[in-house]
Amino acid sequence: MLQVNERLRKKYVHPCPEQPAENQCKVASKTSARLLFLGVTYGTYLNTSLKERHTGKHMKVASIIVPPYLEQNRLFELDDPITNRDGCLLPYSLLRDELADMGIHLATHDKNKPKVSDLVIYNDYPRRKSDLSVAGRKILLLFETEVIRPDNWIYENHAKFDVVFTWRDDLERIDPYRKFNFPNRIPENFERWARSTKERFCVVISGNKSASHPLELYSERLKAIRWFERYHPDHFDLFGIGWDLHNFSGFLRPLNRLHVLRRLVAENRPSYRGRVHSKIEVLSQYKFSICYENAGGVQGYVTEKMLDCLFSGCVPIYLGATNISRHFPRDCFIDKNSFPDYEALFDYMESMNESERQRFVEAGIDFVRGPGMVQDSAEFFAKSVSSAATSLLPE
Repeated sequence: MLQVNERLRKKYVHPCPEQPAENQCKVASKTSARLLFLGVTYGTYLNTSLKERHTGKHMKVASIIVPPYLEQNRLFELDDPITNRDGCLLPYSLLRDELADMGIHLATHDKNKPKVSDLVIYNDYPRRKSDLSVAGRKILLLFETEVIRPDNWIYENHAKFDVVFTWRDDLERIDPYRKFNFPNRIPENFERWARSTKERFCVVISGNKSASHPLELYSERLKAIRWFERYHPDHFDLFGIGWDLHNFSGFLRPLNRLHVLRRLVAENRPSYRGRVHSKIEVLSQYKFSICYENAGGVQGYVTEKMLDCLFSGCVPIYLGATNISRHFPRDCFIDKNSFPDYEALFDYMESMNESERQRFVEAGIDFVRGPGMVQDSAEFFAKSVSSAATSLLPE
């Protein structure tokens, strides 16, 4: 813009003979206003003409609401190993490409302002009411359960959106809902990870979280961790964020902001091995994984946890969705609900020979390479959301 303003200054600001100071101020004021108008107009022209040169026509504009660490279009940067761990940003990068092909320019909300966008996409229900004050069409992507985001499931709020995507199987045929599964990137040549030799026995990869909601499974996951640490510590390892910190709950929850205090009173975790940079690299070293969702008793809430295990050849011990067999064949996972206690579960795991365990692994590979995986893919997510967007923004 400095270059543009300098070009405009040379064109429109001319030397003039000496005038009284009062007249000079008036001339300067008029000139500044003129330059400001021309600069803004020229900037708008540049943005519009770039779009037209790229597509041959004026593109529609879409905005997606993201947390601060994904602003500046970092939501689409696949080369960042931290924010894009295990390819979690691929669905959004593919969505941006799909929309671009359909004449819609998608950017994070700090780039494409929601108030002037033709379409706004929300990841979970917006925490700020001001984000809903937009004139364009609106798509809501519901990822979290009521355990984490109770406001996601205040149903009257859903009427504020043109389309609501959800994993809930019982809502898929009711307007304005559309069904989607958690999107996943299939690792290249994942079979070599899945079929690799497993030297370790059982693992948990999860963050240390807690909740007081009746559907939460954090406490059940912690129960499994404590059981293995007490009775079979040599057969078990724990990875994830926050296990060296204590979680305060109830009226003490504000104390979770004090990390020094949380570390001082944290429960000793002898199985804790730290964070992971790649789940597939860690999981592929283990025969079994405690694979519990964050919430149970809900139809269709199946996150990436199951597929992380199948990609790695680590047999999942699953607890979560009540209709899990609708989403995955039963011969590729072990149902925790089939065992009365952890002792019975451990006996079953330990008594399984490698050929039996390998049958679970091969069943998982067959599923990933088969048609059942399509709806769990990042590509399917991108096509589904882009299809909804184009239906809301006809040419």
